[in-house]
Amino acid sequence: MVFPSQCVLCGDQATNEYDLCRACLTELPYLSITCQYCALPLQIPGMCGRCLQDAPDSDRTYGIFHYAQPLDFLIQRLKFNKKLSYARLLGSLMAEDLLKRYVTAAQPLPDVIIPVPLHTSRLRERGYNQALEMARP
Repeated sequence: MVFPSQCVLCGDQATNEYDLCRACLTELPYLSITCQYCALPLQIPGMCGRCLQDAPDSDRTYGIFHYAQPLDFLIQRLKFNKKLSYARLLGSLMAEDLLKRYVTAAQPLPDVIIPVPLHTSRLRERGYNQALEMARP
């Protein structure tokens, strides 16, 4: 109440738990339809041509955003400027979207969410795995 949170993108007062204002939240580049195996954007639901020919070993890959502004800004600052609060923001957005998608489809939630491992030398250099930090929420 005394120090309201600010939008991490525009600096306006954030109106939700994500440290984003309503305008910036609605402008995020959400993916709508993707290949169920590799998360490549598609025009119609289903599988992409590559996955139809050679399906991966995993059951599903989940993507929430296009890698475009302002997501590229948030991800780059998280990875290279130690803005770990952006991991909480991105992870929370992904968790909320995942819940919405599965509840809407009346499907059971995934058994496990696996963050992409970071190479040992990169982990040593950076000090944290940004994918693991985003998976925590």
